[in-house]
Amino acid sequence: MRELIRRIIKEETQKDLSPMITKLLEMNFLSLYDGIVCGVKVTAPHNREVLPNQEFELIHYRIDVHFIGGHGTKFWPKTMSVREMYDKIMFEMWDTVESYIGEPTDVYATYTKECDNNINEEVESERLTYSPKIVKVIENLVGTLDLQLVRQVKVEWDENNEMYKIKLGYRKNYTNFPQIVRYNERQVEKLVIPFMNFPPYSISADTYMYK
Repeated sequence: MRELIRRIIKEETQKDLSPMITKLLEMNFLSLYDGIVCGVKVTAPHNREVLPNQEFELIHYRIDVHFIGGHGTKFWPKTMSVREMYDKIMFEMWDTVESYIGEPTDVYATYTKECDNNINEEVESERLTYSPKIVKVIENLVGTLDLQLVRQVKVEWDENNEMYKIKLGYRKNYTNFPQIVRYNERQVEKLVIPFMNFPPYSISADTYMYK
């Protein structure tokens, strides 16, 4: 039993959430900082390079932010205001991952004269399955939407069908407003579809029953 518990803990801690974190950051920052941020690269703790004679364990996800910068760009020379701009964006990324996923990260900056279209090409990775962290991320993301009549968002894992179920909790008379229900579902779809490395998911209306 002890070995089983250890194996479960190891499997849970080594699930690679890098694709999810990458998409979360791309959705929130690439268009917002167009012309400043080219892309991000996220590396899971167990995939990070360990330096010789390193005395401490790497337990955080690493985020490399690819900025426009350096000699020959509009952000040269690297004045105090330019440094503060980079630092602000890096902190916003750190805070976004911490808020949505609950994972502390180590954030680093790299600089290039122009964006390389290959920076954000997704590396083929293991398909994400069930994780409590994914449940939290979906609930937090959907919770940011202004969904009419929705009182509660609840996400569950359907083991039999290997899919996430997103339940939108309405007040009792929600069936009187089918157009609103469908509109809300489309809004959720637009938000969740960029995370299609998730297993399949479903969205359904339900009567609000959670405190």
